[in-house]
Amino acid sequence: MFKAAAKESLKHAKKWETDMTRIAILGWGSLLWNPGTLHNERKSRSDGPWPPIEFARASNLKEKNNKRPYLSLVIYEHAGLVRTYWDMSLLT
Repeated sequence: MFKAAAKESLKHAKKWETDMTRIAILGWGSLLWNPGTLHNERKSRSDGPWPPIEFARASNLKEKNNKRPYLSLVIYEHAGLVRTYWDMSLLT
């Protein structure tokens, strides 16, 4: 299994050698199932980094839509590590 993962990583690395100007988008939470108007390939890969993510930000929708604020997932240094996904931007 390790050899298969190493081969896959090498394949991605070779692709990046010729495609260094592209931008990757990290995603977690609702961005995965509801990307809205985000211009990406819609091919989320599950081998992204594991940053510390927690519900640690209150939205400001109350001011905009007269709705109650809600919590958002954000990178927070004291949180547990969470799997992230990544995709390539179509804007580069």
